[in-house]
Amino acid sequence: ILRVPSHFVSVNAASKKDDTNIDIFTRIRSILGLRVGGTKDSCLAALLNGNEDLPNNAQLEFNRKSRFVELKDCVVIFVNMPEKIVENDENSMICLSFPNLWIDGGKL
Repeated sequence: ILRVPSHFVSVNAASKKDDTNIDIFTRIRSILGLRVGGTKDSCLAALLNGNEDLPNNAQLEFNRKSRFVELKDCVVIFVNMPEKIVENDENSMICLSFPNLWIDGGKL
């Protein structure tokens, strides 16, 4: 498996299909609202689909525990968005999609 460091890959790279550059905003607009899976790899694969900086058999190398991935021309930020927040008996808040307890009204 060929491993390519993320900071060598550009979102604005030419497409493998037709050798034309696709700007970052066009690429982002093409995947807005698209459900691609729950992993950073699947999100980045959708963003970099057809990118000539990343060969088909290559694996993008980045820190899997980080909340962001630095690419050559941008930074991809990963944010967990709660679906529903409810209060429990202890006047704390619980996010049903991510069931970690929020202490002190979400301050801790």
